[in-house]
Amino acid sequence: MIGFLTSLARFVSEAVIDARAPEQANHDAATGHVKPEPGPPPTPDPVWVDGWWLGATRSPAHPGRVGGAISPWVVVDHTTDMHPDTFGALLRSWRGSPGAGNGAHFLIGRTPQDGTHQLVPITRNGQHAGGSPNHGWFVVGGKLVHPNSVAVGIEVHCAGPVRQVGGQWWYGEGRPWRAQGRALPAAEVTPDPLRPGRGWHRPSSYQLEVLQRLHADLDAVMRPAPAYTIRPNGEQPAYARTAPSARVVGHCTLDPDRKSDPGPEIMAAVQSWR
Repeated sequence: MIGFLTSLARFVSEAVIDARAPEQANHDAATGHVKPEPGPPPTPDPVWVDGWWLGATRSPAHPGRVGGAISPWVVVDHTTDMHPDTFGALLRSWRGSPGAGNGAHFLIGRTPQDGTHQLVPITRNGQHAGGSPNHGWFVVGGKLVHPNSVAVGIEVHCAGPVRQVGGQWWYGEGRPWRAQGRALPAAEVTPDPLRPGRGWHRPSSYQLEVLQRLHADLDAVMRPAPAYTIRPNGEQPAYARTAPSARVVGHCTLDPDRKSDPGPEIMAAVQSWR
């Protein structure tokens, strides 16, 4: 009887050990914790859905600011050249009124709180470049191509060119020029070494981070760019004479007669991301 009970106890003990063997095999020797069984690889989140980027808040523009269907192969970077305190009013205007029909696909605020907004799917004309009669053109195979018909427009919200008055930096408008709104922090301005008393309102680190990620995601989804040249409408500033890449140009690259955006800092940043 004693021998039978001893054999039974050994059998039960071995069964318990056998039952735990798979779990013990998954133990982490360093921590003593049980390692989870490997599951199926995660399904990657889509980056685009019907022309809308999932990295932005969907904020549809007024229909009067949206054109027809396009199949883009290039990006035009812009800055809004407006006082930074106007972000909310600008977004409401683009969403709620037709304006003069102008707009953009994306609007990047200065902070995560402002956020990044997509107003137009990249499959539609965002009406962001080429609004004047003498605008610049892309040239493909000897033919003029309107920028809005092939380009995604990204607006980075900042004051653009600024002036120093009374020891402070100001955004201004009009002819004659007049300062508008509050003074800008000196830390947000890059002085222009060639023009004393002039400078550029710098994009924030948040804006540059979002812009770089958006460029990469656009590059992955846009159709291949053809061989092209640019026919600008005037003499380009030095920082705009070389397009940052075959995929990205500045508004100033196309339309230097009227536009200076997105300014030298964004142009240089995009070149560094190549």
